[in-house]
Amino acid sequence: MKYSFSLGTTSCASYLALWYWNEMYEMVGVCGYDGIEIPFQAWSFNGGRGAAPVCAEAIRTKYGSVANYQSFLQENGVKEGISGLHITAQNVLMTMLENHIPREQIFDRILALAEETVGVLAEAGGKDLIFSPSPMFGMFQGIFQGSKIVSSYDKRIAETITKIAEMASREGIRFSLRNEFHGLFRGDKVDSLMEQIPESVCYSPDLAQLYIAGINPVVMIEKYKGRLGSIKMDDTEFVDRNGCFAAPLPEAPQEGMQQRVYCTFGNGSVDKVGAYEALVAGGYDGWITMESKEAFKIEKTMMKMQAYRRKFFV
Repeated sequence: MKYSFSLGTTSCASYLALWYWNEMYEMVGVCGYDGIEIPFQAWSFNGGRGAAPVCAEAIRTKYGSVANYQSFLQENGVKEGISGLHITAQNVLMTMLENHIPREQIFDRILALAEETVGVLAEAGGKDLIFSPSPMFGMFQGIFQGSKIVSSYDKRIAETITKIAEMASREGIRFSLRNEFHGLFRGDKVDSLMEQIPESVCYSPDLAQLYIAGINPVVMIEKYKGRLGSIKMDDTEFVDRNGCFAAPLPEAPQEGMQQRVYCTFGNGSVDKVGAYEALVAGGYDGWITMESKEAFKIEKTMMKMQAYRRKFFV
């Protein structure tokens, strides 16, 4: 298996620090990660300020081309460069709101972002496209209230995913779905969507997101044996017992004993070793992306994740 560092570990605020991003790559390389997975954004250069490579425009503006960016990563010790790009329906919806785009265009806009992202991945030499197919539950219900999209979303997003799968296939890119605890397809609710889309589309389990939704990640890994891609290894102690998934800020709960959803890799309750053993037993040989979302000390965290891997993933 190959191990990737998720830039989601850095949190959203890090794009403001130019020095931070100039030093990040060397640290990722020194820690021995094979690649990096990037949370990718749509149609906006703002997210790429400070050299954060979170959109196509930022990469091409700073490095000249995606191929140059790949070479830059490899020169800094990240031997396979980009492992995958992760796009989300939530990011698409937020960008639409910022630009006053009618809500009915969401499926067209998802396709547009997917096409742009597939282009970046093709120039990078393949890699993985990961897609989270649902906006946050609470935001979805509020924005699409009274729209036919509420009742038809499952069917229309399945059609959209099928089109993305065709685009990805033409470029030799593996395409996977990843579901969060705060989306329409949280936990094992993703099963109904997976049944509607081509078998070529893989499932990308996010261990912490499944745990929060009350689902054992090992069960999902075993269920989708032979149809897995871009495994997200992360950690949490949080279980959503108060219906936080439907709140306006589901990742910042205001009730209950636990006020922090994510924790540093190795400090939580997710059965990461069991998940790894299930992957080995199922013959998985793709990317494992390691993440400690919204970590406080990035450098220490990326080292701790690798130390955990070397100790327990054997």
